[in-house]
Amino acid sequence: MEVSASDRVKAPNRQELQQRWLPPSPEIIKINCDASFDSITGNVGACAIARDCSGAIIAGDTSSFKALSASAAEAFALRVGVCLAIVAGFHEVQLESDNAGVISRIVSKSFSSWDSTSIEEDIVSLALPFPNFSFSYVSRSCNMAVDWVARNARVDLCPHDWFSVVPSGLMTLL
Repeated sequence: MEVSASDRVKAPNRQELQQRWLPPSPEIIKINCDASFDSITGNVGACAIARDCSGAIIAGDTSSFKALSASAAEAFALRVGVCLAIVAGFHEVQLESDNAGVISRIVSKSFSSWDSTSIEEDIVSLALPFPNFSFSYVSRSCNMAVDWVARNARVDLCPHDWFSVVPSGLMTLL
């Protein structure tokens, strides 16, 4: 199995460590997405957290499943985010992920990753009806809250009502 450089986990540089989650403008909902992938078992926890301009969590979703690669897991996490936007009835959405490879392929519509192409194509078609839907890369330090939920979902330690009764471990990252 070949892993592209953009899909590898990189150690954050000093500038990235200093970055923080930034709220969207008032008319936009920001959805941060992430996946936690165990390469030995294939277990995945995927999460999407929707927040408004005040930073309040207004919706969230998690999913646990098996995947063959981190790239497929990350792509599925973005799909969870798009589906969350659809179900919640959001109209203007900014979706963020800390996986540059998946974001780049979706934005350019250049699907070249054997393990995630069908998921990425599905994400693009699901987002088409939205009047304003953007995909952006953010550093891992901006995605800490969703990373916490994804890691806990992967090992079945995330409560089902995590977005309405925020666990203390997550609260410290918001």
